[in-house]
Amino acid sequence: MAVLEAVIMPNRPTLDRIGAYYILENVEGRPLKIEFMNQTVFLPDHELSALSDQGIFPIGVGCGETYRDRKIDGRSFGSETSVMLYEIRSLGIIEQEDSVLDEFAHMMDQDNKNGYLRKQPYSGPWILQQAYRMQQESAAEAVYRGAHLIAVHLDALRLGGVNFTMRERIKNSPAMQLLPKGPARDHQGPMTVSRYIRDMYICGLDENEIYEKTAWFVQIHDRAKHLQATADTIAETTRFATFPLIGYPKVGTWANADDPYLLTALARRKDLVVMRSCKGNIIMMSKMFDLSRVANVLVNQEPGCWHYEPVPRNILANGTESVQVKPTTCSQKMLQSVIGSFVSFMIFRLRKIINQ
Repeated sequence: MAVLEAVIMPNRPTLDRIGAYYILENVEGRPLKIEFMNQTVFLPDHELSALSDQGIFPIGVGCGETYRDRKIDGRSFGSETSVMLYEIRSLGIIEQEDSVLDEFAHMMDQDNKNGYLRKQPYSGPWILQQAYRMQQESAAEAVYRGAHLIAVHLDALRLGGVNFTMRERIKNSPAMQLLPKGPARDHQGPMTVSRYIRDMYICGLDENEIYEKTAWFVQIHDRAKHLQATADTIAETTRFATFPLIGYPKVGTWANADDPYLLTALARRKDLVVMRSCKGNIIMMSKMFDLSRVANVLVNQEPGCWHYEPVPRNILANGTESVQVKPTTCSQKMLQSVIGSFVSFMIFRLRKIINQ
């Protein structure tokens, strides 16, 4: 393998993948360039070998190459961070035991299972995903910000806690005043902005730098919340086109838009939503109808253009925010006809009736 120069990651990498990148870069002891590719791209062995010859290390990309698909020495993994840690240890580069790194890898495993880190107030992982979505910064910039969030978290754990004097200084710091009073300041769970502020003070960063780094996360969080609220208003007040589903008139909702926040807002309110972007890509979501038969039809008709995720979101997509594919050639009329003919009721319908 050539000298390691760069990593290649999925578009809009999660905090877990950023964690794997941070561990690798920390071991290398120097900055590594970041490249991106679609999660769905298959990388055969000769292409993986070619990347290695160029000094490029893949993290969680290529079909069969994510942590979900891999087994090393008969062992399965819960995160890309855990895979990276295991591989580096197998080379004897770092200690076999490190409670701080082990706990961090376990945290990534758990977050991949239940997303608990993203459910916290002013969650760093959630904010990073909004940064990609709003494209206010380059994807690489968001990764660097995420890596710093991880770095100071791990360093602060090694340095220990805070005394009363430092706690009061942090509480009254200009950076902490950027957060609203209440849970956003008080919770301080791992990978939250409030914890990030505390970790940066423990690590001895300059107060101006702490303020700048905090402001980046806070501004993106608040902007995303504003966009969510706007999308909720549009979903409530706008009349969208409708189409029939298996004998039920005007149950399907059709929207021509490029707003992922609007898609989420409509999906919470409508039985089935289909959104077409300005490029022609389609995403459909339903909390009431099973899309599996629709998926079978469209996947067979346009191989490589569609992806179906039955659980937990029940989403059929002709490309997503993070996976760019060729737009479908199906017209609106044809798609509505296929959906109307092949959807079927889900268990969600039964639950709704029971809860009434």
